[in-house]
Amino acid sequence: MDPGANARARDIVVFDESAPRIGKPGGIAHFGFRLVNSKEIDVTVRAVKEAGGKILDKSEFCPGEPYLFFKDPDGYEVEIAFESPTPVDPKPKKK
Repeated sequence: MDPGANARARDIVVFDESAPRIGKPGGIAHFGFRLVNSKEIDVTVRAVKEAGGKILDKSEFCPGEPYLFFKDPDGYEVEIAFESPTPVDPKPKKK
């Protein structure tokens, strides 16, 4: 069974190699999730605001590929983005 076949998002982790904390705990610049439907970005914005998060940036990487960066109430920076499917993405299960 493919564990990602029914996922609504894919994980993203970004390491900042120029940061002064390289090699020390806490060196992750931000983490995030990749949406499987670009229309879910606006629902996500509402959910972040309702949960007390702060929107840092919302735009598109390129046309049709929206993203959102926000800080959660604990101060963690999170990325939510949609990227068009690629050949290496898990294939959706047929119903």
